Amino acid sequence: MTIFVPTKTLESTPFSEFFRNAPSTEKKRVYARVLKNATERQLRQMSRVNNFVDAGS
Repeated sequence: MTIFVPTKTLESTPFSEFFRNAPSTEKKRVYARVLKNATERQLRQMSRVNNFVDAGS
Protein backbone atom coordinates (compact mmCIF):
# COMPACT_ATOMS: atom_id res chain seq x y z
CA MET A 1 0.00 0.00 0.00
CA THR A 2 1.39 3.41 -0.97
CA ILE A 3 0.53 6.62 0.76
CA PHE A 4 1.63 8.92 -2.03
CA VAL A 5 0.23 8.76 -5.53
CA PRO A 6 2.80 9.74 -8.14
CA THR A 7 1.80 12.84 -10.05
CA LYS A 8 2.36 13.54 -13.70
CA THR A 9 5.33 15.71 -14.51
CA LEU A 10 4.02 19.00 -15.83
CA GLU A 11 5.48 20.72 -18.82
CA SER A 12 7.49 23.81 -18.04
CA THR A 13 6.13 27.14 -19.29
CA PRO A 14 7.93 30.41 -20.05
CA PHE A 15 6.18 31.85 -16.97
CA SER A 16 7.49 29.11 -14.65
CA GLU A 17 10.93 29.25 -16.26
CA PHE A 18 11.10 33.01 -15.64
CA PHE A 19 10.26 32.68 -11.95
CA ARG A 20 12.61 29.75 -11.53
CA ASN A 21 15.60 31.26 -13.34
CA ALA A 22 15.32 35.06 -13.42
CA PRO A 23 17.58 37.08 -11.16
CA SER A 24 15.95 38.63 -8.12
CA THR A 25 16.28 42.18 -9.52
CA GLU A 26 14.32 41.19 -12.63
CA LYS A 27 11.60 39.53 -10.54
CA LYS A 28 11.32 42.64 -8.36
CA ARG A 29 10.96 44.80 -11.48
CA VAL A 30 8.16 42.57 -12.77
CA TYR A 31 6.42 42.50 -9.36
CA ALA A 32 6.56 46.30 -9.17
CA ARG A 33 5.08 46.66 -12.66
CA VAL A 34 2.30 44.17 -11.94
CA LEU A 35 1.43 45.86 -8.64
CA LYS A 36 1.44 49.30 -10.28
CA ASN A 37 -0.91 48.14 -13.04
CA ALA A 38 -3.22 46.38 -10.57
CA THR A 39 -3.38 49.48 -8.39
CA GLU A 40 -4.20 51.69 -11.38
CA ARG A 41 -7.00 49.31 -12.45
CA GLN A 42 -8.44 49.26 -8.94
CA LEU A 43 -8.36 53.05 -8.71
CA ARG A 44 -10.14 53.34 -12.09
CA GLN A 45 -12.79 50.89 -10.93
CA MET A 46 -13.27 52.76 -7.65
CA SER A 47 -13.63 56.00 -9.60
CA ARG A 48 -16.29 54.42 -11.85
CA VAL A 49 -18.22 53.19 -8.82
CA ASN A 50 -18.00 56.59 -7.12
CA ASN A 51 -19.21 58.32 -10.29
CA PHE A 52 -22.09 55.84 -10.56
CA VAL A 53 -23.09 56.37 -6.93
CA ASP A 54 -22.81 60.17 -7.26
CA ALA A 55 -24.93 60.12 -10.43
CA GLY A 56 -27.66 58.18 -8.61
CA SER A 57 -27.83 60.64 -5.71
